[in-house]
Amino acid sequence: MIPMSVWEIFTDVMYCFTGKDTLVNLLKNTMQLDFNLGVLWFLPCTMFAQIVVIASEKALKDNDFRGKYFFILSVSMIAGIMCPWIRLKRCLIAIAFLEVGLLYEKYFKYSKKALGVCAIIWAITMCLNSKVDLSAGLLGNPFLYILHSTCGSFVIIMLCKYIRNNNVLKWIGQNTIGILMTHTFVRHFYILLEEKILGSYYGGWSMAFLIVVTDLMVVVMLEKIVPFVIGKRTA
Repeated sequence: MIPMSVWEIFTDVMYCFTGKDTLVNLLKNTMQLDFNLGVLWFLPCTMFAQIVVIASEKALKDNDFRGKYFFILSVSMIAGIMCPWIRLKRCLIAIAFLEVGLLYEKYFKYSKKALGVCAIIWAITMCLNSKVDLSAGLLGNPFLYILHSTCGSFVIIMLCKYIRNNNVLKWIGQNTIGILMTHTFVRHFYILLEEKILGSYYGGWSMAFLIVVTDLMVVVMLEKIVPFVIGKRTA
């Protein structure tokens, strides 16, 4: 919450001073749980889901482990599919994925065979389902969506377990929130800079490379000086 709030304020101030957006509209987005994070809409969504999961943990702590998590998973998915309000819809679905992760951690074991099966199911369901866009509340076929996204999540989790001893990837994993948050700010900064100099934003691979390098440099610097603004207690 701390890095998200800090960089939200930085980005909003930049937008207001450059005339990119109005303060009223920025505050409206924040109050509607959209914030002004663009493609990072999933961060407040996930944080809301974590609060619900933690609360349910305390409320149902004496119940059967599998029964408890399957119950919460089912309720959140059904409620999410039926919910008409997009912002709440995706939060409810996020709860289900956190529950799947907890079940995975408890019962699922890594193996190359499991990785292969999940990868095949993920690829097949991707071809079978229609347009999916969780940020807009579009799931296509709900059954295929759940199967596809769950298997895709398993593939990512298993790959991360397999390569977790890589120091570079370990550093990226420990600084994920900081990288995401500063990336939004750095990207907006370069867009505004290019618009001021050239009159329009052209982007391209060179700009993408410059943004990523600057972003990593900023994270390294902040990690040493003020680690709390990238979600870390100490450097």
